Amino acid sequence: MFYCKNQPFDLTKIEESSVEETSRLAQDDQCDEDEKIIIDTIKHYSHLSKPLEPSNQEVENLSSSIFNYANRFLAEINDADVFFFDEETTNHSFLEALKPTENGSNIDYIINITENHLNKSGLNTLSPNHFGYIPAGGIYASELADYLVSVANRFPSIYFCAPAIVELENSMIRWFCNLFGYAEKSGGVFT
Repeated sequence: MFYCKNQPFDLTKIEESSVEETSRLAQDDQCDEDEKIIIDTIKHYSHLSKPLEPSNQEVENLSSSIFNYANRFLAEINDADVFFFDEETTNHSFLEALKPTENGSNIDYIINITENHLNKSGLNTLSPNHFGYIPAGGIYASELADYLVSVANRFPSIYFCAPAIVELENSMIRWFCNLFGYAEKSGGVFT
């Protein structure tokens, strides 16, 4: 939501409305000249953000590819080496394949690089044969929760942005404090 003279101006209307309608909205007496320039600039460049917003079908395809790889990765983890040494990784030749492009990369291509290089390089802390100081990976259910939080993209650092999430965090912190016998006035934050 954008505000012209403290009146709300819904920027989503820019994409939904015709050029004439958008121009009419921007030329209302509610907006001063600078605000009209901002609205016109947003309208002019709004097409650039469309590739960043996948369709429902694209979201389904991306999610399916990611979760298929994650399931395959976890199914093979018990038989995986504790340490991976990949000549291509140590000489950085795989990085050429990951250079950003204007048109992006196919998800299966990215998963292939992830599977064959990024996750096959160095220490495998998820291996049941890993007994090092660095702790093993997280709990899968927790990773799924992180995924959901990332998808929703809420901002709980400020109470009014996500009050229910802030209250949940406060409740969990209180639970931890009680669990460890800390005083009622104790508290903290999750980072």
